[in-house]
Amino acid sequence: MEILLAIAGAGSAGGLLAYGSAANVRLMQVIRSAIGAATVNFTIGFTTLALLMVLGVIGPLSLNQLSQAPWWAFFGGVLGATYVTLNTLSIPKLGLTNTTMAVAFGQMLMSLIIDQFGLFGVMSHIVSAPRLLGTGLLLAAVILTQLDAKHNR
Repeated sequence: MEILLAIAGAGSAGGLLAYGSAANVRLMQVIRSAIGAATVNFTIGFTTLALLMVLGVIGPLSLNQLSQAPWWAFFGGVLGATYVTLNTLSIPKLGLTNTTMAVAFGQMLMSLIIDQFGLFGVMSHIVSAPRLLGTGLLLAAVILTQLDAKHNR
């Protein structure tokens, strides 16, 4: 049951990402800047998280232990801002479905590499034929959705 809830949670997160991506494109169109749209996105996100922290919803944090985190752990925000900006710029060119599929493929490919070598403190999971097949099928889906997009123009 725990696995099903985790899958449902991850799937819901994916759905929310698709909605957020569409919202960011609309913001970009209004303010005419992908970086500006990403800035609005992260400002609202930060404000929401800070409010949850102040209200005690998040629970106690061990901020005094923050100095023990490795240097590379602090790049998450930079990577998130880069993701949001690149995603916002890609959607008008590829469409939401094609962009989302390409993002998912990129995530799978990088995940395979991180898992294989146990990078960034992640427990190692050896790349197997089913994982490679799944990633290959995702690449095929990216190609098929892009071919369909060109056909429908």
